[in-house]
Amino acid sequence: MIGRRRRKERNPAPAPKDRSAITKAELEAFIDQSRWLIEYHDKRGDSFTTRATALLGFSGVILVLLLRGPLPEGVELTTSLKVAGITTVVLLLMCALFCLLTVLPGPTTAPGVDEHRERWKRWLAKEGRGKVLGDIADSYLMAHDAQDGFPVGDAYTRADRRAGFFITAAAAMLVSLISLAVLLFLIYQQTAA
Repeated sequence: MIGRRRRKERNPAPAPKDRSAITKAELEAFIDQSRWLIEYHDKRGDSFTTRATALLGFSGVILVLLLRGPLPEGVELTTSLKVAGITTVVLLLMCALFCLLTVLPGPTTAPGVDEHRERWKRWLAKEGRGKVLGDIADSYLMAHDAQDGFPVGDAYTRADRRAGFFITAAAAMLVSLISLAVLLFLIYQQTAA
């Protein structure tokens, strides 16, 4: 009998699981993941903004140098030179435009101040007790609202929009540099002859 008692004392019955603790941990995981996603996409968008600013400055410098400099002596303004020059200028302007579109701020979505205040009033009136974490998670994901935008999705959309604009700007810069190389080659051909 003594052996059996010790065995029972060593292996107590498992305590009933507190479901609210599990729910709280799950809600905190949703909140942390939502915050992380918003921060990640905002940083991704900011990196495109930083790159676009540098590319905008570079395209501006090339434009100023290209438009300000006269043709060297002995170079005749042919149709091919005009086409290459106009193409280069247009592509540099296109690059600058898409850099500016990258830098522009995008739309954001957040719960309204009135909605937040209503939740606070419900909590004070003890109607919203135990629902705070759920309300916070819902404010990031806006599952209660049938609207299109929600903070996590909008952060992703903003970053993707900036990425698309930046890729277009970089492609325009690449093609403008090729066009500029053709322009310089045409000028070199006339001066070498």
